Amino acid sequence: MRHGRASLSTIVGSVAAVIACRAAVEPDRSRFLGDYEGECDHEGTLVLSLRADGQFRYDEVCEAAARHEGRWSIREGVAELEPEVDAAAVSYPKLPVRWRIVPWGERRYLIPDGQIIRLCNAINLGEEPRDGPQGWALLRRGDATRRVTGDPELPEAWRGFLLKEPIDGRIIAFEEGGFARLDVGGNDGLLAGMMLHAHVEGQARCARLKIVCPCDDSARADIVRGGACADDGAEYADLALGDGASTSARNFLRELPTRSGAGVTLVPEGRSLPVKLGGAEVAPPDVVTAFRTAWEKEREAVADVLTAEVLNLISRRSATPSTKLNLDRERFGKLTLEPIGRDSDTGGWVFAHPTEAGLPMPKVRAARRALCFSAVFDPMQGRTVRVFVTIGAWIEE
Repeated sequence: MRHGRASLSTIVGSVAAVIACRAAVEPDRSRFLGDYEGECDHEGTLVLSLRADGQFRYDEVCEAAARHEGRWSIREGVAELEPEVDAAAVSYPKLPVRWRIVPWGERRYLIPDGQIIRLCNAINLGEEPRDGPQGWALLRRGDATRRVTGDPELPEAWRGFLLKEPIDGRIIAFEEGGFARLDVGGNDGLLAGMMLHAHVEGQARCARLKIVCPCDDSARADIVRGGACADDGAEYADLALGDGASTSARNFLRELPTRSGAGVTLVPEGRSLPVKLGGAEVAPPDVVTAFRTAWEKEREAVADVLTAEVLNLISRRSATPSTKLNLDRERFGKLTLEPIGRDSDTGGWVFAHPTEAGLPMPKVRAARRALCFSAVFDPMQGRTVRVFVTIGAWIEE
């Protein structure tokens, strides 16, 4: 009897040890749970639900609607789906079966394993963080209104694809096979797989360029999307030598008309002043006087277009848009712009906040963000033809 009790105690202890061991190695599923929303490639919606009972449901509502259900588990930190479907079904190959969770502030993104670069491109281009449920990356339901702070939690191998500042360049050649050659490359921070937005300043035509070879000083890129921005099926022929290309596309050089005729250009933060200053010419006193007279008449027209909605567009990586943004009109009314040179392209005189090489740079507050202004004055017309607005300051060349 004494021996029997000892054996029973040993068995109970062994079972408890096995249970404890399993509990210790059981992956934490709780951070994956929820309904994740996005959009499919055919202008439809996707919803992937990961449930606490180990079941999943995947709904694709677009041209080729599909639903998949089954079980899911975690392997090596990745959610793995086991669909209950015939592998020969037409829609089956479209279902990614491995998904990686990417926390970003209070948000949770769910990304097909192996497509982290695509998420980095979306962030660099300004498509993320988005303010609605629709987007390529699946986002946990309700997270579009939650804050984004810092950078997303990416695996170490992919952090280099997330840029702190945009990389800007231009198309210098077209090559056989639908490729473009850029005047920037790996030495500037480009990596294979990065996506750039090609553009023509002030016009709607655009394309996406995917880097296939960083190539040191001159990257080679595949033209993967072209034509008008709203028409994916358009031809690429409207791109031309000299067109700009950037890893950031959010509101790039968005143009706003004013009642005075001076166009306002919104420039995302972290960019240089988009004019070419030629030589070290000094503006004549009569030009300075004429500009100040014209600026007094045009200032209010510029302020009128800088609404809360517009101010939300300037930040390259803004959080949820706020309706409380406002331009400090009193301070803006006292703003003084100084001549800094002549625009080589238009011949107009450029007036801006003095740079670090000159006087301290004054800024106009917009809520908690500071705005920086520059203007191009045409002495022949006697008016300001362009006003540039950015956040913080112009980057020194």
